[in-house]
Amino acid sequence: MTAVEALRVETTTLERKIHTQFSISVCDMALIIGIRIRPKNQASEQGLPDFLCLKDSRGIGIEFKIPPNKFSVAQEHRFMLLAEHGNLVYVCKETGPGEAYKEATRLLRTYYDLSEKTD
Repeated sequence: MTAVEALRVETTTLERKIHTQFSISVCDMALIIGIRIRPKNQASEQGLPDFLCLKDSRGIGIEFKIPPNKFSVAQEHRFMLLAEHGNLVYVCKETGPGEAYKEATRLLRTYYDLSEKTD
């Protein structure tokens, strides 16, 4: 396996872990539906954020980026279109262990005015 292939496997594994953790958190937040967008390389789905979260007719898109991954041209275009139509899309970058997940859950709690769950 080349260094590039190894890096791709590592970033994909980390991104899947973050997606799973975030999916569980979204389910725990009252009245929020998290929708995992899985691109199928169809033109109508290219560039969508990883998650669209909805509550009370208000939506927010969450995209996770693990360095060195960058936006695709399709994502830049789609995010711009979503914003032009009044939708919020946030990019949460993994700058340190767990940082992207923390940022995404903080964004949802702030946007929907939810309190932190305590056990």
